[in-house]
Amino acid sequence: MKTRNFLVVGILIAGATLSFSACSKDDNNTPEDELSDETIALVQESANGDMLEEELDASVQEAIAYTEENAMQTKSASAESDCAVITYTPEDGTFPRTISVDFGEGCESIRGVTRSGSITILLTDTLKNTGAEYTVTFNNYQVENTTITGSKSVTNIGTPAAPSFTDESQLELTTPAGIVITKSKSIIREQIEGIDTYSVVDDVFLISGSSATSSSAGRSYSYIIVDPLKVARTCENILSGVAEINWNGQSEPVTIDYGDGDCDWKVYVSRARRIIRRQVLLN
Repeated sequence: MKTRNFLVVGILIAGATLSFSACSKDDNNTPEDELSDETIALVQESANGDMLEEELDASVQEAIAYTEENAMQTKSASAESDCAVITYTPEDGTFPRTISVDFGEGCESIRGVTRSGSITILLTDTLKNTGAEYTVTFNNYQVENTTITGSKSVTNIGTPAAPSFTDESQLELTTPAGIVITKSKSIIREQIEGIDTYSVVDDVFLISGSSATSSSAGRSYSYIIVDPLKVARTCENILSGVAEINWNGQSEPVTIDYGDGDCDWKVYVSRARRIIRRQVLLN
């Protein structure tokens, strides 16, 4: 078994919950047009869950990239940090390959994201090959004290020159406050940059698909991505794209617009039928 200490670069999460403040983009809006606390909480929960999942995806792909690069070389690449311990079998780099990423009792990335516990990845082939699949399972895994359990299954339906991945996940997130969020998600992740390198730092993706969520806080909702979400491993946030949330018991959908590509903590939230649009600061 080959072992290396490795720093897994992921998405920065501002704690297990994101603090929100809203500011009007139109001083003529009346008080009743203001977003309710319930709407803010809904956006907070949805956006935070997606960012946790993006951090997880970045960690998984960093680990896979390390094993694929290492298997092609006669010696291991030098470690950047002693953060996560990555091991894989068989050690000759053939498939199927089992990869373990152990964050120990607490492992902080250079972006300040603390993870603990471990994840196990079962990979069937070089990830960029058509038909390559991997599954992810969790063992006491936490990100910023939010526990993640469940399963994640990914398949490359694209080509080595244009990878595109189906991503099916059934996850349960338990926040430090004890709120349990159950999420079923089905997306397609199209890679548009960073295809020719092993490093994930230059990777950029467009994400489409849908999700259904319920939480012990009493919220039940689903969303569909109406304009593909753009994510880059160099940024801690979703860069752009639009998701529309349909909230059970509410007649008006909630729209989250992640902006025009700036790497910031701003999204625009609206309730469609009243044409309210507010800038919301995620941090």
